[in-house]
Amino acid sequence: MVWFPIQTYRGERTVQRKLWRPVQAKVKDWKRAYKELHQGSFYKPILGYYDGGEFLVIHQRRFRADTLTHRLTGSSRKIYLFCRQPRSLAEIQARFPKITADQLRGFLHMMVEKKLMFEEHRRYLSLAVSAAARR
Repeated sequence: MVWFPIQTYRGERTVQRKLWRPVQAKVKDWKRAYKELHQGSFYKPILGYYDGGEFLVIHQRRFRADTLTHRLTGSSRKIYLFCRQPRSLAEIQARFPKITADQLRGFLHMMVEKKLMFEEHRRYLSLAVSAAARR
């Protein structure tokens, strides 16, 4: 019979606590900001939009800072609404063929940088929710 030693992991609890302390602090800060942003008698999404038919207004509420307002018109509005479901770059390009690939990538990159859209594995998702539907 061949004997193989069993390796076990013994993590230092103090080391683990030190590693996780910044994460716990960030989560605590996020919870405080989230709670403060949702105070008040009227519900307002942190990231919500109003669709005016020809334009889209996105309100981006921020913790202890002024609310940012973004206005999208034309193709920008249509792309943003199209991405309410996760869409690949190819899907978006196929839906909007008049927009060059460079223009589309630039727009999507800008929206991700402004935290109005999320990108993962070249798939894009608009993050704002309809504020009108929440009333």
